[in-house]
Amino acid sequence: MKIDEIIKRYGNALYEIALAEDSINKTEEELHNVAKTLRESLKLKDIVEGKRVDKNLKKKIFKEVFEGKIQPLVLGYLLLIIDSEKEKYLKEIIKSYSKTLSSKRNIVFADIISAVPVEDKTLNEIKELLEKKFNKKVELRNSVKKEILGGLIIKIGDKLIDGSIKSKLESFKKEIATE
Repeated sequence: MKIDEIIKRYGNALYEIALAEDSINKTEEELHNVAKTLRESLKLKDIVEGKRVDKNLKKKIFKEVFEGKIQPLVLGYLLLIIDSEKEKYLKEIIKSYSKTLSSKRNIVFADIISAVPVEDKTLNEIKELLEKKFNKKVELRNSVKKEILGGLIIKIGDKLIDGSIKSKLESFKKEIATE
């Protein structure tokens, strides 16, 4: 089985368990806190990702760090991930859980890439258009990349709308080269 499928399976399984326990929101919050703790503690991150660290020691450390701070459901799930030797994919599993949750909430994320910051009014207009087109609630993430020169690139799900000046110039160069 491919690792992407395994990650998705773990994320979906946790969603189903959290749903049954009526704890999807709390689980999401706690998972984000776990991810934040791992990002902020390089020592803990090294232990989690360390191949030579015994899984029983990893589980003991996880219990020491998270017990009493997260619900037993989430701690038990983290320990299961360690038992299954999938802890190096923990960040991706957490993302998969959030992705499943967003899908169930009918939310999609759209990345807006521009050469200069986009005004809030324009972002709201783009958001409204995307919500109508995809019939879902859209959450925008905006980033600036000067190398696109101008225009916008919109990534939503597996779709890419490239309205950047850079891509237009590249297309124009190819067209001229073939004539």
